[in-house]
Amino acid sequence: MFKRTLTAVALATGLVVSGATTGEAKGPEEKFRIDEQFSETDGFLSELCGFEVNFALDTRGWVRLWDNGRVLVTEHGSFVLTNVENGKTLTNEWRGAYRGQSTETVEDGILTVSFHDVNLGIPERWRDHDGKVLIFDRGRAAFDGEIVIDLGDDPEDPEDDEVLHFHEDITVNGPHPILEQGFLDPEQACERLS
Repeated sequence: MFKRTLTAVALATGLVVSGATTGEAKGPEEKFRIDEQFSETDGFLSELCGFEVNFALDTRGWVRLWDNGRVLVTEHGSFVLTNVENGKTLTNEWRGAYRGQSTETVEDGILTVSFHDVNLGIPERWRDHDGKVLIFDRGRAAFDGEIVIDLGDDPEDPEDDEVLHFHEDITVNGPHPILEQGFLDPEQACERLS
């Protein structure tokens, strides 16, 4: 659920601009292309399964950030787990959009971020080697919440920050087995790849 974690990543890396304004933004202030492909041996699964498992990722899309705290991500991609010995695969595919809106306030060294995030589209679909769909997570999921952070002695140094409070409400429309039950369990992955 890459899209779900984007707000946390954006906050942690400072991509969400503080001092949110009201009014409609005309266009994104920043735009980043997502274009990543790589393949490598998955050490954890290889050790757990007892055979070499390769992990291959292919993801593409866009991240757009506005100075009023709005975020839009459109992305599609896949990753494939492959048993190198027998060629069996497990494939995870996603296609969808993520929209987020956050506001920030800082008072007496305390940062408060309120957020509203929505995942739309077909966030996750797992298929086995024969093409059978194992998990199909789709529909709409909205996350509303607040995080409160003590910025410590040096507001510019994230090392001394402390999360004081985090609250999130989740609203789900459509089946979301990954959100409700989690991803494919590693032992199940080994079984399906053997």
